[in-house]
Amino acid sequence: MWKIEHRAYRLPFRVGVRTAHGLWAEREGFLIRVSCAQSAAQGWGEAAPIPWFGTESVAIAGAALEGLRGAAVDLSDALARVPLDCVATRAGLAAAWAMATEVARGGAGATEPKAKFLAVAGLLPAGRAALDAVGPALELGYRVFKWKVGVGPAVDELALLDDLLGCLPAGAKLRLDANGAWDRRVAERWLAGAAERPIEYVEQPVAADARGVVDLLRGLAADYPVTLALDESLGGAGD
Repeated sequence: MWKIEHRAYRLPFRVGVRTAHGLWAEREGFLIRVSCAQSAAQGWGEAAPIPWFGTESVAIAGAALEGLRGAAVDLSDALARVPLDCVATRAGLAAAWAMATEVARGGAGATEPKAKFLAVAGLLPAGRAALDAVGPALELGYRVFKWKVGVGPAVDELALLDDLLGCLPAGAKLRLDANGAWDRRVAERWLAGAAERPIEYVEQPVAADARGVVDLLRGLAADYPVTLALDESLGGAGD
């Protein structure tokens, strides 16, 4: 049998993140621990809902986790007690379970899986502040960057794009994240510009709830050579 526990947290950002959805000042969520007394195996996951992103609220996630306190036979048993639309809760629980079962397979008494570290992108602030943020991020070892766009007027942000690219060394990569801020016309303008520049991909160019969003995204992908990435569009239970 497996034991499921959780602990809530609320962490303010050192600097608020400006996105197309507004100022993001703190992160709330839950740490999830899945453990097995017989094997001493344990795993950790995180449920960090972002309601404006399409997930459940923090309150709903907390209620779902409260319903999981105690023992569960396996992951499917636990997930059966979590509503399908609690996507952040289900993801955090699945991650904790995956870690715990990996540890359990590693042998009796094992408590931690082997660490596997992946390169992550350095987040650049919106607007002109991105130019000042590149240097310190490079010193920390970042070589892949994500720039939040769709926050200010498109004409102003586009004017900064070449300056920002000029701050990056050879081999560095830049991603653009619009958080669904653009309409088709603005998205086409950005993608035309990105097609002529070394942009790794453009993330969520139009809103996930825009009319005909699937056909709109397919059309943009067909008309421009720039790779499109989805984010908010994949926040629902059926995605």
